[in-house]
Amino acid sequence: MVSSTTAIRAVLVMIMLAAAAHLAWLTLHFDANHSRSESSHPLDKAVAAGVHRAEKGVPVETVSTGKETVSTGKETVSTDNAAALYAQHAHHGAALTAVSLPDGFNPHGNLTHPKHVLTRNKFGNRLYCMVPFYWDNAKTRHHHYETIMMTWGKRCDVIKFFTDVQSTQGVRLPDNFVRLNTTRPAMCGTRPCRHIWEKVWRMLVWTADNEAHLGDWFCKVDEDTYIFPENLKSFVATKGWDPKDNYYFGHMLYNRLFDAKIKFIAGANPYYSHGAITRIAPHLKAMKYENRGEHGICADRNGANEEVTTSICFRDHLNLLPTTTMNGHGQERIMLFYPKAHLNAMTAREEWGWFWKNKPAHAGVGPNCCAPDPIGFHGYKRWGEMLKIDWQIRSEQGLLDEEPLTRDYILKVRKSIGVDMELFLRSIDAPDHAWDVMRDESIRDFESLEVLTVQDLVNIGVQMGDASKIIAAARKTTREDFYAVATLKNTSRPSMTYPKMSDGPVARATMKPYVPRKK
Repeated sequence: MVSSTTAIRAVLVMIMLAAAAHLAWLTLHFDANHSRSESSHPLDKAVAAGVHRAEKGVPVETVSTGKETVSTGKETVSTDNAAALYAQHAHHGAALTAVSLPDGFNPHGNLTHPKHVLTRNKFGNRLYCMVPFYWDNAKTRHHHYETIMMTWGKRCDVIKFFTDVQSTQGVRLPDNFVRLNTTRPAMCGTRPCRHIWEKVWRMLVWTADNEAHLGDWFCKVDEDTYIFPENLKSFVATKGWDPKDNYYFGHMLYNRLFDAKIKFIAGANPYYSHGAITRIAPHLKAMKYENRGEHGICADRNGANEEVTTSICFRDHLNLLPTTTMNGHGQERIMLFYPKAHLNAMTAREEWGWFWKNKPAHAGVGPNCCAPDPIGFHGYKRWGEMLKIDWQIRSEQGLLDEEPLTRDYILKVRKSIGVDMELFLRSIDAPDHAWDVMRDESIRDFESLEVLTVQDLVNIGVQMGDASKIIAAARKTTREDFYAVATLKNTSRPSMTYPKMSDGPVARATMKPYVPRKK
């Protein structure tokens, strides 16, 4: 009797397993005869999911969600659905009048939550960002700081701003500021002195002595530079570099070969490995003080032009020469100006002598100037300009008012960082962990996804259920649908008024309606 019962149970288990396997097969192959026209737009999916979670039908002017408030008119907003509801109002042309957003949600359509990039990936590529910063009580300086923190700054694993003790006495600074004990005067009359080299070397020493354990890669970022931490991590991972070794890299310049006899990395955005920054620090602390300008030796001297002296110090003390981030096609990954300038204005070598002097013959010009996986853009002097480029690159809509060369380039940049992939995964409610894993494995565009199987995603760490959902949804989505949000032709760009930041980052946006893509 017992053996008969056991046999029946075994048969039932086998039937259940077979049914589950068949159901899984159907899930993976459902799209074989499924009409592609039935699949909804990714933006519509995201909106539907958010609206479903909201408590509709309660007319309110402002809804409070803890510290956050969102004015919508009808929906109750939570941290979960804020992004989708924002997209809904943009999609249907309604006005989103005022938003103080949940942690990590950028009012300009930035989908990237800080935790996505704060997770240390398998290469150990934590990025520590160092920003030399002049702080005064002018609101524009506060706005510039907050703009950095709203955009690329939150994608660094650690970010610190460095100022000097002299010019900030009695001033209350944000928690991520460091006051350096510089010896040269901070002010020259009514204007700040430009003793940049002293601030830079003291910044490197402070970081090496106090927080070297928090990063694997370190970068100096000028306050008017916009960086892509995810692309930096991909760059060093592809190189196979160990951060314990000595590396010093960035946009290489060659215009001082005639006098200083040295190549150097442009000061807008140089990068250093953990090994390099910790090994150079003792030599920087031991430098001789000199009351003169740059003159070809590693010394604590007056003035700016820190790039050449930095390179001299690494060469003389660590036998370390700079490495370029230019790719094999001659395209720069770190641009010394904003993309439009490189694409359109800097094609005449004779007019930009210092920039082109002694550069490799294969260095790209015009449309071939710039790598599709950039690490940094320089030249955003006004904080509104930095907000604009962040919005153009990382917006759900991706509507661009640029001329064709710049528009096409920015679309390539979006693909390199996976903006549209992230939007797609959110539209099908895939968990954040799946995006973390896929991004770190450089699965960031539809072309990469459409050739993968469920097992491929499982092999890199995506859960089986999530992998099945992602692949099934990808099979039902055309490439046109996947990139539709970024490539809509019949659209008008929303007019944006940038944040009022005197009391924190409160965004105001007025959205113009646009014509949705025809189904």
